[in-house]
Amino acid sequence: MASSDRIEAQAVIKFCSELGKTPTQTYKMIQTTSVKNTGVSRSLVFEWHRRFCDGRESLKDDVGRGRKRKYGVTLVTSIDDALAKDRGLKVRTLSEMFGVGYGTIHRILTEDLQMSKVTFLRRYKREGDGFLSRIITTDETWLWFYDPETKSQSAVWKRSGSPSLKKARVSKSCGKYMFIMFADMHGMIHSHAVPSHMTINADY
Repeated sequence: MASSDRIEAQAVIKFCSELGKTPTQTYKMIQTTSVKNTGVSRSLVFEWHRRFCDGRESLKDDVGRGRKRKYGVTLVTSIDDALAKDRGLKVRTLSEMFGVGYGTIHRILTEDLQMSKVTFLRRYKREGDGFLSRIITTDETWLWFYDPETKSQSAVWKRSGSPSLKKARVSKSCGKYMFIMFADMHGMIHSHAVPSHMTINADY
């Protein structure tokens, strides 16, 4: 695909994303226009639609702009893929993951990928509450099989000569389950009980 054709296709994708169209809807719309004759692929539509929805403004490709880079498109793509899985990754974490300097990672994020830390604010300004309604948050917590009492809750009145109150000993290790909770702006939408033998990590 020629550079001018690619820019034209990406402009159409950006326009559709700002209208709130999904990647699939955008691709179908392109197939009804002359842009389809440029050879735009479904994968290109989906990739650039995601970038524009994440706050990217530039229509230009990442590689070949400005001063000569000491890194290639593979590194830029790998970092983009890593962030697609976890938007909370820190610059230093990415630096350790890919074995490149902090400054290089920051340059890729801000210049090549056109990212910033105010993406949510920018999207909210553009899309309003419709954007917030698509955000799902998660958290994890222990739920006990019983309500454990604090010392103050279990305290009772007694005379100086009265025997101490005997309480049944409860083993906390046998009475709790880890749950992962999922919620949107309207409230709880799903809870998941984690099997006892599983460890909660990014992969899980």
